[in-house]
Amino acid sequence: QTSSTRRGLHGVQLKDFYIQEAINFMEHNYQRELSVEELADVCKLNRSYFSKLFKDSMGCPPQEFLIRLRLSRAADFMKGTRMSIGDIAARCGYPNQLHFSRAFKKRYGVSPREWRLQNQIRQAQQMKKCPPGRSLFSRSQRGQVKLPGLVVPPGQGQGPARLHQRGAGIAALAVDLIAKVRV
Repeated sequence: QTSSTRRGLHGVQLKDFYIQEAINFMEHNYQRELSVEELADVCKLNRSYFSKLFKDSMGCPPQEFLIRLRLSRAADFMKGTRMSIGDIAARCGYPNQLHFSRAFKKRYGVSPREWRLQNQIRQAQQMKKCPPGRSLFSRSQRGQVKLPGLVVPPGQGQGPARLHQRGAGIAALAVDLIAKVRV
């Protein structure tokens, strides 16, 4: 919907439209500095009314929602990339890494570095427990077993026990490597 179509909306629908418009704007601009005034302007609302509307709808003020969004995206980056904590902080709207680390620790209870290490180990342990044929393993059209970063040709990985042994060995190796690597 666009601003021109909101004229046809009334009551709750209109409020939902404003909140969704603000959230979409935050999701596309979380990496830069945003103020409540700017968010209210995007919705063409008074700052005070916008803040009240947002808090009533989302259960938290717009700035707190933005902080949660930024920290959530930072956690995604830490889980899925090898970017430095400083680069992740800057990419998520925190030019000051110390400020980012304090906000992250307040939200998650551990420092970003500790969180990354814990989640990489947890992810590797989940790989180790993953039975054959589940989300970790898949088969290509030619019958090859595919594992992230590894393809086992047919004949070398036949049978569930053999496949499970191969997957467990790779997962154990990943756990050992992660334990040795300092983030």
